[in-house]
Amino acid sequence: MMDQPLLFDIPNATEDEEQSWFAGALNFFHVTEEAAWPDRFGDALREWTGSRKKIRTLSIFAGGGGLDIAFHDAGFQVIESVEIEEKFAKTLEMNSGPNGILEGTRVLSCDIREYHPNPNLDIDFIIGGPPCQTFSAAGRRASGVMGTNDARGTLFEEYVRLLETLKPRGFLFENVYGIIGAQGGEAWRDIQAAFKGAGYNIFHRILDAADYGVPQHRERLFIVGIRRDLNRQFHFPTPTHGPDSVDRRDYYTASEAVAGADTYGTTAGIGGRYGTLLDNIPPGLNYSFYTAEMGHPYPVFSWRSKFSDFLYKADPHTPIRTLKAQGGQYTGPFSWENRPFSLSELKRLQTFPDAYQLSGKRQTAIKQIGNSVPPQLGRILALAVRQQVMDEDLPFEISLLPPETLLGFRRRKRGLTDIYAQKARETLARLEAEGQLRPFRDSAFEVGQETHYLGEDFSWSKSGPGRKILVQYDLLDDVWHIEASSLRPMGTPAYVITVKPKEGTEWVIDAPRVQLVALDEEDSTFTALWKAFEERVHAVTGSADLVQLRSYYQYESKIVVSLDKKKSANKKFTFLSKVLSGIGVGTQQKVRAMAYIWGIIDEDTIPYLEYLKTIGYEVRNNSTNPQIPLGEYLVPYAFPTLTPRSIQLRKKLSPSLIRENNMSEQRLEVYSDRSVLVDDAGNETTFIEGRQSRDAQLRVKSITEKLKYIDDTRKGFLSDEIENVLNSPASVSIKDIKEEHINLLDEVVNSVTSEVGRGVLGYLIVQLCVKAIEPTQNIRLHKGGKSKRDFSWVEGISLRSVGAKHVTPILRKYGLIKANVFGAAMTRTLAENYPFSQLYKAQIRGAKDSWIKIIDALESNELDAGLSLRYVISRLINLADKLKETTNDTLVSSEKLVQAKPSFEMVSEIILQHVNESDYGSRVMEVAMHALMQVAEDNEALDDGNLVNLSQMRSANKKHGNIGDIEVTIGDVIIESWDAKFGKDDLREELEELNDKLSHHPNTQVAGFVTSMPPVISDQLQQRMDDVSALQDTEIKILYFPDWVQQYVQEISEIAGITPEKIGHQWLTAYIESLGQRREQRAPIDEPCQAWVETLNTIIKSKL
Repeated sequence: MMDQPLLFDIPNATEDEEQSWFAGALNFFHVTEEAAWPDRFGDALREWTGSRKKIRTLSIFAGGGGLDIAFHDAGFQVIESVEIEEKFAKTLEMNSGPNGILEGTRVLSCDIREYHPNPNLDIDFIIGGPPCQTFSAAGRRASGVMGTNDARGTLFEEYVRLLETLKPRGFLFENVYGIIGAQGGEAWRDIQAAFKGAGYNIFHRILDAADYGVPQHRERLFIVGIRRDLNRQFHFPTPTHGPDSVDRRDYYTASEAVAGADTYGTTAGIGGRYGTLLDNIPPGLNYSFYTAEMGHPYPVFSWRSKFSDFLYKADPHTPIRTLKAQGGQYTGPFSWENRPFSLSELKRLQTFPDAYQLSGKRQTAIKQIGNSVPPQLGRILALAVRQQVMDEDLPFEISLLPPETLLGFRRRKRGLTDIYAQKARETLARLEAEGQLRPFRDSAFEVGQETHYLGEDFSWSKSGPGRKILVQYDLLDDVWHIEASSLRPMGTPAYVITVKPKEGTEWVIDAPRVQLVALDEEDSTFTALWKAFEERVHAVTGSADLVQLRSYYQYESKIVVSLDKKKSANKKFTFLSKVLSGIGVGTQQKVRAMAYIWGIIDEDTIPYLEYLKTIGYEVRNNSTNPQIPLGEYLVPYAFPTLTPRSIQLRKKLSPSLIRENNMSEQRLEVYSDRSVLVDDAGNETTFIEGRQSRDAQLRVKSITEKLKYIDDTRKGFLSDEIENVLNSPASVSIKDIKEEHINLLDEVVNSVTSEVGRGVLGYLIVQLCVKAIEPTQNIRLHKGGKSKRDFSWVEGISLRSVGAKHVTPILRKYGLIKANVFGAAMTRTLAENYPFSQLYKAQIRGAKDSWIKIIDALESNELDAGLSLRYVISRLINLADKLKETTNDTLVSSEKLVQAKPSFEMVSEIILQHVNESDYGSRVMEVAMHALMQVAEDNEALDDGNLVNLSQMRSANKKHGNIGDIEVTIGDVIIESWDAKFGKDDLREELEELNDKLSHHPNTQVAGFVTSMPPVISDQLQQRMDDVSALQDTEIKILYFPDWVQQYVQEISEIAGITPEKIGHQWLTAYIESLGQRREQRAPIDEPCQAWVETLNTIIKSKL
């Protein structure tokens, strides 16, 4: 059974009576918990394992060596340690010499993709975790969750390659827990499938380092893999510290950890613009102390406008927050003594040994420390591996966590909000009593004239270098007046920018409005006005910058900006006026959409975006932020925000709408009226855009007439092809299809395990039908019509329309592929306004390359469409038959289980375990919930309500008429609606989406979320739930999945008068039949269910 912390929270009633296994370990090693005790624990452990059998280990992505230290101490002989960063590798080398902590390790500084060990290398175990930035909270906050779309996110594939090459007994993989939710969980599913495909059973948990003797709360995902032929299980060790430990051992606190550590090189204060703010922040809090939400009367920052470690001051009496690998001048943790921690102290906080040497200067050393697994946590895991994977007896038996036990660190984190708020209140009260609370006003900045210099890097200084700017300001009670000019002498106003708070919103400026007056039309003057305004805002009010005044771009703006200018021949002011007012700002837009809302032509969009960058605006696209889809751009703010420290300053936008292919010299040129595809040889194919030609209309008519299903005597082209294959399987010959094309078709068929994969396969079948019927139709051109409003190619046809009307219904009728009921092209990435080619401007995961190569082969007449169609049909028929067989076998297993009269708890455990262990757990959770509701409906326990059929859409969407994944209705009234949330416990954003959906569905009585993890319901979230409930006249609920199940079982039992055991039997049957696609009318599941049913059958059989 997979060891996971997602669904159960069942305390072990006997744990309190057990002796702490860790107390036994400390006694055995003669270690007492004093300052730096983890060092002594590691020394004693290393001495004890010195005479024992060494476990030959390979370390990859070794970083600063945290896992290497831990496993070396635990008797794992690290044969080779691979690390790409030279300075990190230097650290490993410094500690690998005689008598070093990593003595005997061979260090290789190289890219893991270039590391190819001898397949005969004898390795028992592999440790390491690929770079985590794309999955981390910091990575998500900075640029969205990239996950496996980012080059760093796919390095786990190299991990898999080495597992397949060396075939060790097992491995330990560490990463940030954000990996589970990256890309909607798809990256996590890919990673699990890859490890399983390499031949390993995997067991994973999210652990908090503080629970294992580290003076730091650091939540990370750990995966332990065991080679499948060993037939072993793995359970993670019970915590050694904190409330979840057997003996409730106190956490190892920050002050205890750093006691006696060298503080050389540290001085009080941190300097800089915000340095003075640190002094008054209470220990445990960060910049949020200076926000209105925390009650500060003179806020400096907007809520959630900075990273959580910005000005974070550690609390000496608790473990610190997660220690980061990198950051700027204001990145914590800072000592409660109002200074940076020394390197020696930071090593203690990460449980690195005092004697461990680190190469490089301070920031390089901090990066190595912050990127590492804390060695003390690693030691505990290494011991658990010795005990379970290597089957070795230890002098103390490690107590193990049952798979169903949920640790409490997430629950405890929920209580921190109230604790921090109380600390803030107490500190503010003290500061007020001491007379230290006052506005950050500097009267010297209220009136005057100055000379400044605007640098090419958007620096703003009084001494240069840069363009000389004359600034005059008069900050009055009724208006702030700021003038600027790049020219001499200063003349009459060229234009005026007015800034004021949004109606109903307060701001930190005393005056009700601000006027920025330009005395010339120079671009440097425009930028300088905003620089001068920001400087005054900070100097007079203490607010950090204009972003704090406006609020983070993903939130509603708190300010209104307008530009007033007399008529000018310069078009840039018309454009700037729209940007300043927020048009086209704050949301990702396609080029054509931006052109439309800005009132410019398509070709001018990129130059205008480039222009914005030249005057200090931040502009993002796929080149600057890979998670942004190709062809889309984002201007976050309506005013310039670039500074010399801005990351975006050094990133370049693509020079044009031409995208080079990494593997060839092909390119796609997109113009306002055409697209031009240029091949390797320079040959051009032009696709003209416009209303559909007469010839194309005739081709569409021919295709639709031949595909149309009229009656059982005239079933249409696709039905005839399917029945021919069904009636005569031997007629499908592949001898006339090249092997390379067979492989491409197989790859597309095998991609049906994802929603996009099903869309690609469904689209391919549409294209094969079209090409078989009308060989002259170009299947790259997937849009065509007579309307002037919609995008169209002159020679294109609407493949989406053909598929939705004539192909998808037939595929669903025969049960071959559950393409979306609205058509394969309902996958948005398949509907971009670009021709299908290797340069198609949309990111499509899965078999995109294979699909496009098939299109290339069909268009070049290398591949026959009719033969290919029959081959694909035969593959799909085989898959459908296999699902029927597996479902039958699972139902037989279920009947055997029912004969043993299992308790409802056992059935519930089976289903909840299956949800956790399945790929696409969010969808499986929906099916499980709907199956239980089917039981309620079958037993007339829904109070005259009707259970809505399970949605064929992967998620609830107001556009498709539903609020949640599971709904019960009476007429137009939604009695209750539930949205399944797998792997999420913080639902603030989802609550806002629900509020929006409810505004379209006023007749809703109960709506809410069911979570696979205990939900985090802070006071703020509860208040917002109450607000939404009052606003929409709907009861809002958030329930933990096991609690939701228990609620409905109790209701069904009371209303229908049947036992929970019988409910459990019916639930399991409904669940199996739904997954096996036996309940198409009630639970029309689009996804391929073979793997889901196989996994469920395995779990049921394990209970027999």
